[in-house]
Amino acid sequence: MRYVSLLVILFLSCFQLSSADSDLSPRHKEWLELVKPIITSTERDVFLRLQTDEARDKFIVFFWKQRDPLPDTESNEFYEEYINRVSQADSLFGPGSGKRGSLTERGYYYLLLGPPLERHLFTTHSELWPLELWFYQGDGRFGLPPFFYLIFYQPQGQGDYRLFYPGLEGPEQLLIPSLYRQATNREAAYNVLRKISSELASASLSLIPGEKLPTATALSSQTVLASIRSLPEKKFNDAYARNYLHYQGLVEVDYADRFVESHLRTRVFLHRGQPFVHWALEPVKMSFFPSEDGQVYASYELFIKIEDQSGRTIGERSEEVPVRLTKGEFEAQGKRIFSFQDLFPIIPGRFNLHFLLKNKTAREFTSMSSEVEIPFPGAKVSLGQPIIYLEKEERPENQVTRLQAFCLGQWRYLVNARAEIPLNAQVGLLLQSFLPPEGNLDQGGWLKIELSRADTGALVKTIEKELSSVIQAENVLDTGLFSLSNLKPGYYYLSVRLLDGEHQVLAAAQENFILLGQAYPAIPRILSRLHPGFPSLENLKTLGTQFLLSGQYEAALKVGTEILRLKDEPETRLFLAKSLFALNRFEESLSLLLPIYEISKSREVAKVIALNLVSLKKWSQALPYLESLLQEITELSVLNLTAECYLHLGLPQKALPLLRKSLELDPEQPQVKKMVEEARSRIK
Repeated sequence: MRYVSLLVILFLSCFQLSSADSDLSPRHKEWLELVKPIITSTERDVFLRLQTDEARDKFIVFFWKQRDPLPDTESNEFYEEYINRVSQADSLFGPGSGKRGSLTERGYYYLLLGPPLERHLFTTHSELWPLELWFYQGDGRFGLPPFFYLIFYQPQGQGDYRLFYPGLEGPEQLLIPSLYRQATNREAAYNVLRKISSELASASLSLIPGEKLPTATALSSQTVLASIRSLPEKKFNDAYARNYLHYQGLVEVDYADRFVESHLRTRVFLHRGQPFVHWALEPVKMSFFPSEDGQVYASYELFIKIEDQSGRTIGERSEEVPVRLTKGEFEAQGKRIFSFQDLFPIIPGRFNLHFLLKNKTAREFTSMSSEVEIPFPGAKVSLGQPIIYLEKEERPENQVTRLQAFCLGQWRYLVNARAEIPLNAQVGLLLQSFLPPEGNLDQGGWLKIELSRADTGALVKTIEKELSSVIQAENVLDTGLFSLSNLKPGYYYLSVRLLDGEHQVLAAAQENFILLGQAYPAIPRILSRLHPGFPSLENLKTLGTQFLLSGQYEAALKVGTEILRLKDEPETRLFLAKSLFALNRFEESLSLLLPIYEISKSREVAKVIALNLVSLKKWSQALPYLESLLQEITELSVLNLTAECYLHLGLPQKALPLLRKSLELDPEQPQVKKMVEEARSRIK
């Protein structure tokens, strides 16, 4: 019986969260049913993927705060109104139903739309099945007509009322057939209803008042109903929920009603052969507060998570980003964009990048995600995704060898994340070609750029540049500025083709942009910083962690060895020891760790020492380290591994309490349950 893998997971952080839906508690099932009329599909999907009741409770707070029309007041008027509707629906539609009135079909539309302007009951007419006619005023912003009807009826006079669908169902469905056998067609049934109520008769043909035969169609009524059912998607902004699974543990509840939309651009460029992700994140709003020195300030915190395609985290980083402006700078800012920009090295592969930016001063937050593909050295030429720049400026000579976002060689390229270009602007295109090992670009080749309108597909502009005129160091391709003055506002596709000397296509890429109908300050105020050139300790540590957490242990060991050459410190030796352990080189790992532990008594070092000793089946030598760890903090993997050591040493009475504690913390551990049974049987 071996449980070493539990501690491997802990130390190397190679765990993957389960994507299976957990069973909801009764109260969370009830909540999900209750908000069914107003929850978006994204919100529902995220809620079902949450793993704990605590996470669900926190999401519910976010859900209601996002709908609060006056977030600065103590009460949430939307929540209070909705709960009032629930109470009214229970009272109105519950009697005679087998469920709460708010959970019936009438309750669904009552919660979604609110009380109707008029509600006519036809429950005592001997000619009709019991029915209700509701009359609403519609909101054109959400695709609803100025006014519309809803009909609910009780088929066969029993059970719950259900929605009537004009066009798909005829007026005859509302009549009791035994009394109106002669009403065998819709026109005859319509005439019968008209004698009872002309308004009801009209609504039985179309939910839109004033539509008459033959203009009334099933399509017009179905369009109204489709618009009603899609109201949550149109009415409520669920952008906060799209990345909720990634930031749920990082954003406090008091931020919940202050989600800010943002724009994100990520691009990959090689620096000395190493891929780096350049990124720009631009909130649509930034809130500042005055300081005592006359300036304005905002304190931001940035989190970035890198996940592989299986959802495994291979890298995380966070940092504080203070922003200060003088009064003059703040007043001059106007509508100019703020753009947070930076870069980081990344290993080859396809990854999802998750960004979270918190304004801790104003309690606001934004989050965005992006997918990037980092090329492996290949046999063919390829192009990185291009980015449009608005201007470029020459960098100071003392910065050329250092790394900074969207800076390549001697040039700093001014970009924004919105891909929005002012009318009559000049822009340039920046991209990089990725070549096979020892490959070179044909200097006699060409770069061909085509601009097409997205709405019509019409080609509106073609530019061809000799490759020799655009190629820079490291095969960066820079077109220089070209004019968009002849183009009309709209959405455009920009395709780029790399051609050889005979105009044969070697590689292609695409970018999209929006040409606005008016001028605006497109060049942002850029917030970025300089980094040491590659390779540096900062960059190598980032890459080493990515290799280790992605399971590429030989590559991690190689990078760790290079870091140790640059700077010998305990942190680096611990990293190397983890890599050696992952490669089953336990004795070598221990030889690095034991001297460090004698000096530092580090918990992290003790964990890896214990893991190596257990892997070598040196149970008694591992125990002192594990017991020391348990005196400081209780961790599942340490509990389980300590218990395993006790079992191997013939001490089941010491193992059993640890295993029981482990199951208290997490009952869903089948292997630990087997260990409990083994310990019990040995004690007997």
